[in-house]
Amino acid sequence: MTMATKYLDYSTFGGGAIERELFDYIRSILPDGSTILEFGSGYGTDQLLKHYNVISIEHDPEYHKQRPERHKAYLAALVDGWYDPEVVKTAMEDHFDLILVDGPPHGGRAGLLNHIDLFKDIRCQIIFDDVDRVIDHDTMLTFCRERGYKYEIIAGEEKRFAYCYKIACFTVITGNYDTLMPPKRTSPGIDYICITDNPELRSDIWEIKVIPTESDKVKQQRRIKCWPYNILGDYGLTIYVDGNQQIKEDILGILEFYHGGFMTKKHPVRGTIQEEAEAVIKRKKAMPGNIMQQMEAYRDIPTDGLYETGCIIRDHDVKTMALCREWLRHIDAYTHRDQLSLPVAAHVQGVEIKRYGLTLHERYFHKVPHSSNRIFGVSIFYSTPFATDKNIGREYNRICSVVPDGSWICLRDGDSMFTTDFWGKQIEDILAAQGGNYDLFGCVTNRLSDSRQCPFPELFDESDYNHHKNIGLSLYKTKYTVVTPATKPIAGLFLLFHKDVWTRFPFKENDHQFDTDFGSRILQAGLKIGVCEGLYLFHDYRWGKENPRKYVKHLVL
Repeated sequence: MTMATKYLDYSTFGGGAIERELFDYIRSILPDGSTILEFGSGYGTDQLLKHYNVISIEHDPEYHKQRPERHKAYLAALVDGWYDPEVVKTAMEDHFDLILVDGPPHGGRAGLLNHIDLFKDIRCQIIFDDVDRVIDHDTMLTFCRERGYKYEIIAGEEKRFAYCYKIACFTVITGNYDTLMPPKRTSPGIDYICITDNPELRSDIWEIKVIPTESDKVKQQRRIKCWPYNILGDYGLTIYVDGNQQIKEDILGILEFYHGGFMTKKHPVRGTIQEEAEAVIKRKKAMPGNIMQQMEAYRDIPTDGLYETGCIIRDHDVKTMALCREWLRHIDAYTHRDQLSLPVAAHVQGVEIKRYGLTLHERYFHKVPHSSNRIFGVSIFYSTPFATDKNIGREYNRICSVVPDGSWICLRDGDSMFTTDFWGKQIEDILAAQGGNYDLFGCVTNRLSDSRQCPFPELFDESDYNHHKNIGLSLYKTKYTVVTPATKPIAGLFLLFHKDVWTRFPFKENDHQFDTDFGSRILQAGLKIGVCEGLYLFHDYRWGKENPRKYVKHLVL
């Protein structure tokens, strides 16, 4: 029997083991199934294994034992006042979510500082037990200062422990929707992280974490905003900042008003999700039909207030994570308008949203415009080319040649017309949702020789333009960003493509079937063509000609 076991009781909570208060605290911040790396083992290990995977490092053979299959036990002799660093390195090769420092006993934890470099890449939550002892308290303080951790001292029944955590301030930018702004002031001890799908993004302040790009970049951004734990799960506290919010003061100051849980800004103008839904529809921020469907699903759910989520402060608490998981579920099930779904998610989970006001927000943040280069980092260039000598292919090439590299190009026949007032925003949203899936986009219309892009063939001779306007508006509402694959070339009345595509496949000149040839070569190369089912253009298409489907005098050289 070792000297320690003569007077320390490891058969229950407290004494030499962790206290019930520490155990309960871990239960409140760490979801079931997580992994704990503990230094020192005993009765607490058995209790933690009921809920978690545990990796134990123990120097005393009496307390070193392999427990159930969720347990990994390492016996490490004390070297230089602490556990053998080679054994520690091996144990730390596994993934873990929390570190519990509860050994060695009798002030032996101070030896950790001799091996502090082992923790240079660690960002997860750490708990130091027994910080009521001066030497262990000082060890914790030195560790936190050296490794950039914040800490809270929490009292148990007879002992005290320290909860130590790192803070991340993060933003999420996909589709180059925002320009990454450097903070005007940074805060010591905070990691600044930008999560983006742009591998070319650089910053002297923000750590860039590149993620794979997805076709629906807007929802991709919202998913990470709502549920950052897959990427930032090691951090005990995160501060989310929208890409159009520039930090202008020491952001640690806002934490003086934060007392745990989930906190964001109270909406300065609107007070209910019903008012927010009306504003979203009015400002064309989402498809009206989808918003109405979402609000119908929320009809019998009581909600409390409305929030503007440009800044979110949240901890690694089980209840907070449950709220964010529910919020993510609504983003996946309904629209990307996260301000609509947050109050509902809070009600479902029974979690209180803590709020702060506009005055406090404006003290720390400055709102800047969204990037003019959103979607794919460039603008979309529109043109309606014409050639008096009827060499349209040459004119198309001339227009494409002067468009900046990396841009999208939209070419349209002069006898076509958009049928809604907001076609430009719709095209941007189509590219945001589908730009990674197709290389050439076409539209639907009323008149073509081939009816594949004419969903209403009975409208071929319909001369009432108001009727076409109504059709266009209906498709806009019901099929806003819907794109279906085309297996044959599409009509040239509307062609939307990236300049890189044109560089590979320039238009054939001196040939009135230049558009068909363009599409054929794209398909032959294994690229994809899509038809925008919600983008309806009125096409004059040889109106008044005796046989419009065969008439080509306006095209033939």
